[in-house]
Amino acid sequence: MGLLGKWKWRFINEQGALWRKVIAEIHGSSGGFDTIGGSNNNSTWSSIVGSCHRIEQLGVPLNNLMVRKIYRGTQTLFWKDNWLNNLGPLKECFPRLFALERFKDCLVADRWVLEEGVWQGKWDWNRQPSGRADGDLSKLVTDLNGFTLDEAQDDRWEWTLTSSRKFTVASLCHAIQLKMNLNDASVPPFTWNSWLVESAFSVLFD
Repeated sequence: MGLLGKWKWRFINEQGALWRKVIAEIHGSSGGFDTIGGSNNNSTWSSIVGSCHRIEQLGVPLNNLMVRKIYRGTQTLFWKDNWLNNLGPLKECFPRLFALERFKDCLVADRWVLEEGVWQGKWDWNRQPSGRADGDLSKLVTDLNGFTLDEAQDDRWEWTLTSSRKFTVASLCHAIQLKMNLNDASVPPFTWNSWLVESAFSVLFD
C-alpha cells in the first residue's frame, strides 16, 4: 500500500510527464485523488487511487503529509493544493468560500498579491461572501497574514515524514504500520523490501 502511495507523490510532482498528462486527461486534473471512494472502474490507476483512499481511512493523511512550499506562487493551486500552514487544501478548510470562487483552479499568485507595498487578497467571487462565509473570509485572511511570495525559486512539494523533505516508500510504510498497530495489536510488523518496491514499479503499468 505504501508503494502505491508513491504514485500520488509522483503525480503531483511530475507535472510535465507524458504519463501524468494521460492520467489527467482520463481522470481529471486531480488524477481522481479528490474523488471520494475513487473511480468505479477496474483500471490500474483506479486501483492506485483506491489504495491511497484506504491509506487515508487508516488515519494516515496523505494530503497533509505532502506539503507545498511556496515561492513564486505561480505553480500552486490556491484552493486545491495543501500549501498554507499544513492546514490541508483550502477548499476543504473553507468550503463556503470555495463554492463562491469564480475560478476554482486559480493559483496562489492570482489570489495573494502585493499592492501598494501590502500583501493582500485579490478575490473573484460569484457573489460577495456574507454571513458565515464572510466570517470564513476573515479567518482566511488572518491565516494568510504575514505570508509573502518570492520570485527567486519555483514552488515545490515537500514530504513531512523525512528530514530531507523527499518522499520515501519506507517512511510511508512505517506510518501505515504504526496506525495499523494502534488499530489492531495483532497485526504483524511490516518489513520493507527495496527489491520488491523496484520490481513492483517496473511492472505496474506493463
